[in-house]
Amino acid sequence: MKILFVSWDVPPSGKASSILVNNICKELKEDVVLVGELIINKPATKLNYHVEYLNPFFFNISFGYQYSRWIKFLDFYSRVSKLNKIHNFDAVICVFPNDFFLALAYLFALNNKIKFYVWLHNLYLENMKGYRKIIAKILQPKAFKFSTCIFAMSLGMSNYLKKSYPEYASKIKIIKHGFNLNTNNKINYKSNNIINFSYTGSFHPTCEDSSIRMCKTVLNNFKCKLHVFGSNNQKKFISNGICGDNVIFHGFLHQIEFEKKLKEMQIHLLPHGFSSEKFSADDINTIFSTRSIPLFCSGIPILANSPPGAFFTNFLHNQNCCHLVKSKNINELIDGINIIINNQEYRNELVRNAYRTSKQFDIKTVSKHLKKIIYDC
Repeated sequence: MKILFVSWDVPPSGKASSILVNNICKELKEDVVLVGELIINKPATKLNYHVEYLNPFFFNISFGYQYSRWIKFLDFYSRVSKLNKIHNFDAVICVFPNDFFLALAYLFALNNKIKFYVWLHNLYLENMKGYRKIIAKILQPKAFKFSTCIFAMSLGMSNYLKKSYPEYASKIKIIKHGFNLNTNNKINYKSNNIINFSYTGSFHPTCEDSSIRMCKTVLNNFKCKLHVFGSNNQKKFISNGICGDNVIFHGFLHQIEFEKKLKEMQIHLLPHGFSSEKFSADDINTIFSTRSIPLFCSGIPILANSPPGAFFTNFLHNQNCCHLVKSKNINELIDGINIIINNQEYRNELVRNAYRTSKQFDIKTVSKHLKKIIYDC
């Protein structure tokens, strides 16, 4: 079986969607081909599967490329068709989705009568605005109707889609975020006069408000260092007053180095947004935070700040895998940190539960589940 993944974000991008696609493609190896957008000034990564990069830029000018790439649509479609002559694809999976790549994947699968799947990492139509909302209103119903299955990234998203689009309820399946995780169940917490907090990822619009609140709380109330990991925009942190000698930006690290650094922390910060200007409330209430999964198997306790009623909040509560604060109250965050520091038994319980929680995101389990669905549907 040969699967074509079509994704806006692909390696070497350090964004969540790229990491998730790379994880599952690395596991499926020769069974997949990945098509995605070229990133200027990013060196290619050596991978164990085939990646076909589509260059949306004219003369390597990135300004306005989100519009100009439509001019290259027929060229990109031709490139994918040539790949099909070589690999004879059995399935096409469109990831995220992005309107351009959803249109490309949908039309290619439709015209070649290949099984088609949409893998939603965020809601699509609900998050679009302006002219993209118009495109989404046309494209999403066509893609959903033609699709063999619609993959949601969480039970919360699955339930939302089934309620909002009951005509497609039988097509909706859950494909969780998969990671190659080292779950050795070791508790790595070490006491320190200076508390090392970790923050993973950027100030993504789905968690920006909570991220700023958590980072400022630890910097203003504790003798600490804040370690920031990921392909983040440092200017965004600095403009929000999150800066100084005790804020350390590590950038994007490869998995082995990243996991090693995580084990040197005392507390991980895990934010989930209470509101967002860019993403809909439905999206915030249904998505699952990708950044949480490597934290679960780090052996270090987690402090989470997530709104009541959201799927992610309920998941964390049911798993009892972190100290969970379900309000914007800074004093509750401070109390949570003190409880983690001072109560070893509670701290160890959270870590053990987090290890147990991480196992459901094992990439081997996720990839086998994906292949079974494609075989069976």
